[in-house]
Amino acid sequence: MAVMRTLLLSALSVAGCAAWALAVPGVVHLPIPLPDAAGAVAVIAGALLWALRPGAVAHPLHAGAVFLVGGGSILARSSAGLYLVTPVLAAASAALVWGWERGRLPLPAAPLLAPLAPGAAPLAARERAAMWINVLLPWLAAYELIVALGPAPDAVMLALPGEAAWPVFAWAEPVYASAYVVALATPWLVRTRGDLRAFQLRGWIAMAVVFPLHLALPVCAVPRPFNVNDPLGGLLAMERAWDSPAAAFPSFHVVWAMLCAAALPRAFAWLAWAWAAAVAAACSLTGMHTVADILAGVAVGAAIIRYPSVWELLRATTERVANSWHEWRFGPVRIINHGAYAGIGTFLTVALAHALLGVEHAPAIAWAACCGLFTAGAWAQIIEGSHQLMRPYGFYGGVLGIMIGAVTAPLWGTNGWMILGAYAVGAPLVQAWGRVRCLVQGCCHGRAAPAQLGIRCTHPRSRVVRLSALGGVPIHATPLYSILWNAPVFLVVARLWSLHVPLPFLCGIYLVMTGIGRFVEESLRGEPQTPEYRGLRLYQWVAIGTVVGGALMTCVPGPAAPAFPNWDGHGLVVAGLLGVLVSAALGVDFPESDRRFSRLA
Repeated sequence: MAVMRTLLLSALSVAGCAAWALAVPGVVHLPIPLPDAAGAVAVIAGALLWALRPGAVAHPLHAGAVFLVGGGSILARSSAGLYLVTPVLAAASAALVWGWERGRLPLPAAPLLAPLAPGAAPLAARERAAMWINVLLPWLAAYELIVALGPAPDAVMLALPGEAAWPVFAWAEPVYASAYVVALATPWLVRTRGDLRAFQLRGWIAMAVVFPLHLALPVCAVPRPFNVNDPLGGLLAMERAWDSPAAAFPSFHVVWAMLCAAALPRAFAWLAWAWAAAVAAACSLTGMHTVADILAGVAVGAAIIRYPSVWELLRATTERVANSWHEWRFGPVRIINHGAYAGIGTFLTVALAHALLGVEHAPAIAWAACCGLFTAGAWAQIIEGSHQLMRPYGFYGGVLGIMIGAVTAPLWGTNGWMILGAYAVGAPLVQAWGRVRCLVQGCCHGRAAPAQLGIRCTHPRSRVVRLSALGGVPIHATPLYSILWNAPVFLVVARLWSLHVPLPFLCGIYLVMTGIGRFVEESLRGEPQTPEYRGLRLYQWVAIGTVVGGALMTCVPGPAAPAFPNWDGHGLVVAGLLGVLVSAALGVDFPESDRRFSRLA
């Protein structure tokens, strides 16, 4: 029954995606370098995944839907279908798997297109070959697609003074090109299951980190000119003909060289890392990358290789913040430190809105912020309010309030789409800082988690301790998950604004992305007061509505995001005043009173 429901949902998703691709106005103007044959192969693969549901694929129905939509977009030469609808469908499918299907639907015993199973069992040839399919092939496909798009129209080179005049050494081309060979060979050279699993996970993390940077940052690397005087020079010229100045920062050559060196047998570690350093040097010697590209690649590669340590640093810091409650009493008044985080988020968001729109829109910006504050309180009071939670606040209530402020913006002489667009760009900032407040207060907390993953809340004032049975128990750091997800959301919406896309499209993309992230996050949350309907938590249903509503919003015509105005300090004053107001609303209360709205905790 569950499989049939998933099949029906996948079929409806494909139909809905086709309608969405047709309805989106001419916003996405990107070339499709893939031939019709590639689209036909993808469609056939999708149909086979639906019909056969092979055990090699963990979720064949979802994968089949993505192949069908992507292949159909290629055949229809639909830029919106390929570059907008297909990625959203893939992300939404992954969210559905992580946020609902996990543990509910049966999976193949050992799917190849899944994380390699841990343990001490010897590696099979099929497991090594699977790395080509689920790591290297997706990277190659995505990289070549980004390269084919070419550099952004406003792209800049991050080059040192005089770097463009440095000589090119064609003899370094074999070292530069060796990264491709070693990457293909690495799955067959590693000795242990743990090393191959680490290589796979690091490869996935690298794609999740680097590709968004390639797309969101307008950076390019125009190869330095040189004269072809020998066969190696001809080989270098041939590689340049297949490449483009796009997808340069950070250098994926450097990242992959480091990932391969870290995976190779430890007995050859010195040789592997010497080779990786030579590849990094060859990136400059061949004139293919700037020093900035290379250094960024080194930084990203080092962070990915040590991702367990990076996560532990984030986890431990999050745990310290979650237990950092502090309060000051002044008679009947209490000031709580977590209100400052909400104020910082409001300050940054309102200041950004002023920077995007200009000081003449200050009244409408301030009005929308006040509407958001009021409805955030009203929303949470209706959903979660109780004798113990007398003044809660809810994020979706704030979104509704901003929408109300946008609808009434013409009263202040401002177009409502401009208000919505500016706050969509700033929303990831206010939500991220708001989640820091959540950590201290203990709201929006997660359910029980493995010890190496979770945080422990022990402060007696935390809601985790006061209102649940999870005090001192490792729980998912769901506020941290939200903060991490809001980073790419901010990159995307800020980039869309800089490209002057229609504001309804920008707002819709924000709603789609925030809804996808919230669906997964909510599945890991553990507040006892949040109701559940038909197997999904309330806010998961709201997140689904947000995704659908955002997709519909992208189809609405509207004004384009304006160019950045001449900004002055007036916006900082307004932002500061609103920040103080929000800090007081979310951080000052009357703890001894039983009146409605008197207490925050």
